[in-house]
Amino acid sequence: MKIVQESINKKELFEMAQTTFGDMVKAVIDVALEELAVDAELNSDLEALFLEQGSKRKNLWGINLYPELESPEFIEFDSMINIRPSQGNRSREVENKEIREKIVNIINENVEQMTAYHEKLALGGWQKMSFMTQLANIGSEVERAIKWREKKNIPYSQRAAERALELIDLTLESTKKISRLKEKRWHV
Repeated sequence: MKIVQESINKKELFEMAQTTFGDMVKAVIDVALEELAVDAELNSDLEALFLEQGSKRKNLWGINLYPELESPEFIEFDSMINIRPSQGNRSREVENKEIREKIVNIINENVEQMTAYHEKLALGGWQKMSFMTQLANIGSEVERAIKWREKKNIPYSQRAAERALELIDLTLESTKKISRLKEKRWHV
């Protein structure tokens, strides 16, 4: 459980989801302080975290985040902590349109949207590929960069090089999870 101090990105949320529900991260928003807490089994645990720090219950709203989805499906306004007849909210849904909009704004400020070229791969698909397949894909992007450079199309060349670098980063990150990467020997 944590209160997001600066920001969090979708990849971090995806990793949290993998350790709990598989596709979803529980979250609570303090609409007065414009803060976000994430990563618990229950929204009520995150609500308690905020209450311990002095937040008022009337400002706390439970949501669920689905890091593999885009807006509007990314945010689900559903939690047991949202049932508040005294505030006119008689269901698990956040019914007040203004509060929903405020929640969306707070999420947009606190959750960095991935600007990755290979967003789905960055969210876990890359590490499912074999090391050789990863290298082949990196090589394809490098070759594209060279071809576009030869054709004097520098913007396309730069984008292909950026994609290659991104795939290299994903490979390095996925190999951290392998206890020992065996050396590959090539025979020609």
